Amino acid sequence: MDTWAVLLSGEHATLPEAELRALLGVHAPSTTVRVEAGVAHVRGPAGVATALARMALAHAWGRFWAEELDTPEGLAALAAEVRRACDGRGSLAVVSQRMGHTKSGNSLVVERTLGAAARDAGHRIDLKTPERTLFAWLVDGRVVVGEQGALAGRSRFEERVSDKRAHFSPIALHPRRAASLLHLARVPPGGRLYDPFCGTGTFVLEAALDGYDAWGSDLDPWMVQGTMTTLTDVAAEPLLANAFVADVADTPRLMGRVDGIVTDLPYGRASTGHGEEMADLYGRAFDAFAALLPPGGHAVVGHSDPALLDPIESRGFRIVERHAERAHRSLTRHFAVCRRL
Repeated sequence: MDTWAVLLSGEHATLPEAELRALLGVHAPSTTVRVEAGVAHVRGPAGVATALARMALAHAWGRFWAEELDTPEGLAALAAEVRRACDGRGSLAVVSQRMGHTKSGNSLVVERTLGAAARDAGHRIDLKTPERTLFAWLVDGRVVVGEQGALAGRSRFEERVSDKRAHFSPIALHPRRAASLLHLARVPPGGRLYDPFCGTGTFVLEAALDGYDAWGSDLDPWMVQGTMTTLTDVAAEPLLANAFVADVADTPRLMGRVDGIVTDLPYGRASTGHGEEMADLYGRAFDAFAALLPPGGHAVVGHSDPALLDPIESRGFRIVERHAERAHRSLTRHFAVCRRL
């Protein structure tokens, strides 16, 4: 068993840790997790690295070496640990990050001290193109040190922000947020992820790019056209994804079984297409979800009013997680992870 450290994003109060635990549940179930001041310590098998590499709401991660107070004595102890843990192979750089409310001013001192310790252990220091990187996270009065893993660049999500696409909605989720919600559905790589209210395709696109068998549907043909345009325009190669026009009640007959559902349910009668009462639409949707998902499968649903989900246990679901965030002054987005009983 190895120990890993994850520097979680601070952009949401609950989603980063929830995403981490969901990914570990798929890729490395036999793990222990401790989260303190935005840093998660994970102890588990090699599959942990696969889970961490998929994180959307993490700044960085890597193999954990040591943690000490951000004091001269603590830094000296960390330098001794670096000299002990380094094997002298390859070039190396030390990169510090300051996080949290009490931001230390010692980041340059930390980098120089730990870099000198690595040089003492036989490494060549290369700040431009190092073969390996040591991280030093200064978080709330402590310094966490280890060898950095390969987290896919967060900037890749910015390239797909909705207002840069041919079809977009002003209330569409940020791609990074959408990717994190996909992981809450706990679908294995390559499994079938489905959005039955796909809109202009943010969930479908992120699911396809993340390697899932991605499907979407919507009652509005213009929305489905937007999803297909998005899938065609964004990637250089064809994506494993498709979308079609359908009412949610017809989707079990058209789709058969799926491994997970991630969707943003309509927020008002005007958005349902027929002025249907929201409670009726949500009821029909969860009846369809129950037919689509196997027992134990998850539906991750965005919604405007938590009370609309109160009756879902009678339709075969239990809410196992709730998350919320203020989208703007008049809209709070709620997300629930619902497990099929």
